[in-house]
Amino acid sequence: MLRGIIASDRLRAFVVGASPVLGIMFWHITHRSSWLPIVLLAALRIGAAEPAPVRSDYLELLNGDALRGVLLGVDGLEGAQWRHPAAENPFTVRFTGLSRVRFAPPNTLPESHPANCQVTLNNEDMLSGDLVGLEGDRLEFSTWFAGKLSIPRTSLHSLVPTSTSLKVIYEGPTSQEGWVSRQNPGVIRAPGAAQPGEVWRFADNSFYSSMFGFIGRDFKLPAVSNLEFDLAWRGFLSFAFVFHSDTLQGYGGNAYVLQFNYRNVFLYRRTQIAAMTTIGQAELPDLTSRSGMRVSLRTNKEQKTFALYIDGQLIRQWVDPQAFVSQGNGIVLMQHGQNPVRFSRFRISEWDGRLAEPSLSDTNQVNDVVHLANNDKVDGRVKNIRDGKITLTTSFSDLEIPINRVTQVTFAPVKPSKDATSEREVRLFFREYGSITLNLDRWTDQQVTGTSPNYGRLKLASDAFSQLYFNPAITRRAPVEELQNNGLPVE
Repeated sequence: MLRGIIASDRLRAFVVGASPVLGIMFWHITHRSSWLPIVLLAALRIGAAEPAPVRSDYLELLNGDALRGVLLGVDGLEGAQWRHPAAENPFTVRFTGLSRVRFAPPNTLPESHPANCQVTLNNEDMLSGDLVGLEGDRLEFSTWFAGKLSIPRTSLHSLVPTSTSLKVIYEGPTSQEGWVSRQNPGVIRAPGAAQPGEVWRFADNSFYSSMFGFIGRDFKLPAVSNLEFDLAWRGFLSFAFVFHSDTLQGYGGNAYVLQFNYRNVFLYRRTQIAAMTTIGQAELPDLTSRSGMRVSLRTNKEQKTFALYIDGQLIRQWVDPQAFVSQGNGIVLMQHGQNPVRFSRFRISEWDGRLAEPSLSDTNQVNDVVHLANNDKVDGRVKNIRDGKITLTTSFSDLEIPINRVTQVTFAPVKPSKDATSEREVRLFFREYGSITLNLDRWTDQQVTGTSPNYGRLKLASDAFSQLYFNPAITRRAPVEELQNNGLPVE
């Protein structure tokens, strides 16, 4: 019987075995030889390789270490049950060490779910669903993923009426099919097949690069679009996202270019005649101290407007004073430096053209504020919402405002709650829009159960989510993000 304690500078794992063929799996994840600190509650086999899981999820720990495999379940007291292709049996990772789980993208585009409203809470939860109404101190809200929710008014930050369900055009990458690069112009290779000197490589539903070069693909971009992606890097970031391009080459042609460079982001207009001209820029002072972000670029072709969001926060809005640069639908990724970069969770969807307005930190507001489609604002107290109308009590009278004339309602701020954070608190990110926070009881492939002071006891559909973010109140190391071996994952 094998019993022992294995240690390195970042690994201390107690392993108990019961057979001479049992062994210990080490997961090497950085070029500095760091090791994954997990508690192995099942033995691993050193024999023939196990077949790969049906999907490939990604587990990250609070210290930045990472592991691939499949999440089988989560218990709020015990932790996450994880399966790895090299393991004979699943093992448990303690809840207190979990940072996040990122699920593999679905093989097909997720079903669109009609919704007429988006609600933001004071704890930064963002939900999409159907507004049933507001009476007294409760907002009634209907969702496909959790049924009907009754939310305390004191928890509300804002609500935004939406007129249509936003269609998802693309979500991936799930393979390199359809993407072309300098190394394989017009040639579709088998996923994961490498070539000498390859600049962009596909693995684990991501593109990786650590040298100068480009990769691109044509899409049917909507006239009003939201282009979202995750970007992770090491060292200084020098990366360009080219969109609405009429060529898939790295240079030439007509396109817009969103360039991240050191601690700034620039939006350029590129034409064959006038080369590159600057539309605008914004400073990102913390870019040099971080290693990942979620980017959302929202474009309206008719109005020639662009809005850049990073990690859900509006960074800058720009307007192109000239005609829209091209009718192209190309997306091109350009790596300008030699530091490793990973591009993942790319999503193309329609956008309703609305921009987020007041931030959650706005302390000057005293009353509820109703923002109208003509850019007027009316303040007072929202008395109720029913039958397609908002009744607003103002200093001079009660106003009835048709909800189709409203772009946003921002509720009067309340004093933040000082309730202690639960050790089982998890933020769940939706595949379509937003997030929800709860004290997790259990996660399975079919259902998530938990409790929340904002919603009470919850039962949620598991397939609604793309990420689970554990221990949100704990400071964590910058994620390793599997960026080693010149930016490519270990195979």
